[in-house]
Amino acid sequence: MAQNEPDQYVDFQIVAQGHVDTPIYRSPAIIPVQGYYSSYLNTLYLSFTYDLGMVNVNIENEMTGESMFEVIPTDSGAQAIPLGFSSNVGVFTITLSIPNGLQYIAVLEL
Repeated sequence: MAQNEPDQYVDFQIVAQGHVDTPIYRSPAIIPVQGYYSSYLNTLYLSFTYDLGMVNVNIENEMTGESMFEVIPTDSGAQAIPLGFSSNVGVFTITLSIPNGLQYIAVLEL
């Protein structure tokens, strides 16, 4: 959220999304993806711990309602996704869906 310079990288947290019927003590989920945003390039960067296959990435600007959808390979370990929204300001929800049905979600405020 706090960018002091136009080329500053902003890390954001990606969390596992799921439904738990019975609350029990669980170990922390291992999140196989990390992300950061470059304001200078208006680009989202995703880094994968291991190959997850083809991942569906949906990015939505909650303020304007605009969204974009990409299918990206993860075998290279990293992917860059240029954001092509009409406004670079907003609250962006980033949803990653992997082939086994798991979803990972991040919220990025710019």
